[in-house]
This record gives sequence, C-alpha cells and structure tokens, in this order.
Amino acid sequence: MDIKKINRLIKLVKKSKITELEISNKDESIRINYLNNKYLINNSDYNLYNKKNTEYKKEKKKKELTGYKIRSPMVGTFYITPNPTSKPFITIGQKINIGDTLCIIEAMKIMNHIESDKSGIIKSILIKNGQPVEFNEPLIIIELLDKIIC
Repeated sequence: MDIKKINRLIKLVKKSKITELEISNKDESIRINYLNNKYLINNSDYNLYNKKNTEYKKEKKKKELTGYKIRSPMVGTFYITPNPTSKPFITIGQKINIGDTLCIIEAMKIMNHIESDKSGIIKSILIKNGQPVEFNEPLIIIELLDKIIC
C-alpha cells in the first residue's frame, strides 16, 4: 500500500471520528489507531518504507563519521561545558592538542574530565550537552593533523 493511500485512510479515520480502522485483503493489510491525537499505523509496507529511510540515514551518518573517534570510557552524562554558564571546552573547527580537555562525563556524581590523546581539529560533536552516554559510545570526531618531521 503506498503512502498516498495511507494518508487518505488517516484522513478518513479523522473525519469519521472513529478510533480504529483495519483493512485487509489477501495481499496487504493495514491497521490505523487514533488515540490521544496520535496515529499508530501497523502496515508491513509502511514499516518497510520507514526502515529504508532509517537505513539511508544510518548509511549517510556512517559516511560522515570519518576521522578519529573519541569514545566514552564509561557510562554517564556528557557535558561539553564545565558548568551551565561557561563556554564549551571545544567547538567544531577548533584545533586541539594532546592533553586538552574535551568534555566531562559525570558518573555517580563524579566529574571525569576526558582529555584528547591525539592532536587535530574537532570535526564533529556527536552528543548533545546533558545527554546520557554508554561505554565506548563515540562522542567526538577529530580530524588528525599529519605532522611530517624533517
């Protein structure tokens, strides 16, 4: 069932003020629930459509994630600033050196400063301030500087 048909069915459900509609034939079926002003749609084609979009976004994200990844050494909460009113430790495009503080991971009320183990330029900050992080989750992407010693 294509998205246009699904949208027409949603409009029909909304217009008729029913809370549930289920249609099926031998090839396809769809169930639309309208609860608390939200639509829940159960349809194999529709789910595949969304799955394809998600896979496309993941592929695109993987391509963007090139460079050296700084990973979380622990489970905790990610902070890009030392306190809510101060400026961030790093910004995108900023040059960093080995030992520079990149962020803080709070774990069990202990603030753990995460330092850079490479020199480079901040390419991407993958986590928003105040978001929980898992062990080994990528936090920051660094574009390494190639230093040639003569």
